[in-house]
Amino acid sequence: MKKILLFLSINVIVCGVSAQSVEFTSTNFPNDKKHLKSAIKEIKNGDTYFYVDDARGIDYAQALVFYLKANNFNPKNAMLNYKIAKCYNEIGEMKKAAQYGEIAYDIDKNVNYEVLYFKAYAYHLRMEWDNAIALYQQYGESIQATTEQKLFALKRISECGRGKKMLQYEFNCFIDNLGININTETDEYGPIVTWDESALYF
Repeated sequence: MKKILLFLSINVIVCGVSAQSVEFTSTNFPNDKKHLKSAIKEIKNGDTYFYVDDARGIDYAQALVFYLKANNFNPKNAMLNYKIAKCYNEIGEMKKAAQYGEIAYDIDKNVNYEVLYFKAYAYHLRMEWDNAIALYQQYGESIQATTEQKLFALKRISECGRGKKMLQYEFNCFIDNLGININTETDEYGPIVTWDESALYF
């Protein structure tokens, strides 16, 4: 019985450690101080573009370049994964934002309230509607969330609700390529027809 309890205790400890954020310290990387120093420098460079500066505005695309380099060295830091997710989100690459945001959430869900949204969106993309809705609600109810973010959370919740309803019914559909005058090799989301129905834009 004691052996079983000891095994369970060790297992819990190991699981707990594996979920912790790995900080950029010499304690965590005692044998690779050269690359650690370089990674810390990359983060500092990225931060100059990530945060507001009097002389230069925020540039998420440029910050992302530095953060990804640091992440190659240590992909298990919650704050860095959050920053990468934030950058991708701001430049419109939502799937990558969800990918890194989910990693940040799984490491430390308290690293920043916005990881609630990224984790919710990751569930959303996998059509795990109830899980997505629950986290969208938490995100929207956060005291740190802006009015715009609260409204956007409600929009996402509505999308999940529609998704649940659509999957309740099976139906056959066909997607036809309309040729080079309409379709391209790129993703063609959100088609918009002009007021006179003379043109179609993606």
